Amino acid sequence: MVRTPRSLRGCTRLLYVLLSGAVALLMLRVVTCMEERALYQRIHDHRGTVGIVEVNAVVHRQNTLYVAGLLLAAATCIAFAVWTWRVYTNLEILGCECEENRSSGFLWLVPVVNLMSVAIVVNDIIDAGNTASRSPDHSLRRWSKAWSFALLGFLLTSWIGSSIGGDRPTYDDLLEASGFLLAQNVVLASAAVLAIVTVRGIARQQRDLFR
Repeated sequence: MVRTPRSLRGCTRLLYVLLSGAVALLMLRVVTCMEERALYQRIHDHRGTVGIVEVNAVVHRQNTLYVAGLLLAAATCIAFAVWTWRVYTNLEILGCECEENRSSGFLWLVPVVNLMSVAIVVNDIIDAGNTASRSPDHSLRRWSKAWSFALLGFLLTSWIGSSIGGDRPTYDDLLEASGFLLAQNVVLASAAVLAIVTVRGIARQQRDLFR
């Protein structure tokens, strides 16, 4: 009995939408980070010129975007889990040799571990597809490697930014930490763009395998 390959069209399009939304949201966070840095600088230089209403407005925007980012990240991880399951199902139909299997898609649902899923899961999918393909696309590995490095940069900037100032940060500490938060959002937006490119390449690889 010949098994029918799983369609990736719906999942892939959903990932495009979610990842594009993440890029837009992160750019908004970059803008609010710049506003926050300007606010801290004014407090540092001319404390009496900043009112509590202005401070609360910036904090509210940051908190709103943070919550929206968490919800979007959760939806993206779920979409990646389903997408990964379908990709591995297709590779199994073709008899491809993989280091992982369909259940590895659930790695996307585990916080922190899901940041490592690029190196573990995506690279395995790329390698298995390239091995089975008549015209392997070796550039996919470069895109996934860049994606992994961007996520590593996100973790690094997050850790450094959160460790500045301790329990009683000064305005200088807050200003420095906001710089790392700004860098964190830029790096994460870059990771989302690289994810779109990688997902698109894998979807094209899957289509070629079943032609």
